[in-house]
Amino acid sequence: MGENIFLYTLKHLTKLNLLEYIDIKDKFKITPFGKRILDSRDFLYRHKKIDRWIGGVHLTNIKLWCWDTDSSSIVSIKFLFSSFWNLYS
Repeated sequence: MGENIFLYTLKHLTKLNLLEYIDIKDKFKITPFGKRILDSRDFLYRHKKIDRWIGGVHLTNIKLWCWDTDSSSIVSIKFLFSSFWNLYS
C-alpha cells in the first residue's frame, strides 16, 4: 500500500471515530468504539449511512453484503447481524 493511500485510510478511520490521532510522535490509537467494532460487539453501519457503488454493486444500509469466513461466501448483512438490524425494520 502506498504512503498516500495509507494516510488516506488512517484519516478515513479517524473520521469514522474508529481511530484517534495522538499528537505525540504522530501515532494513532483505537477508540473504544473502534474496539467494539473490531471485537464484533457492534456493527459500523448501525451508526453510519451507506450509499455506495463498489464493482457494479449498489450498497445501502438496507442492501448490504459482506464476506462470511465461516461459509466462504458473500452473505447479506441482515443474515449475519440480524440482532443489530434495527435501522429499517
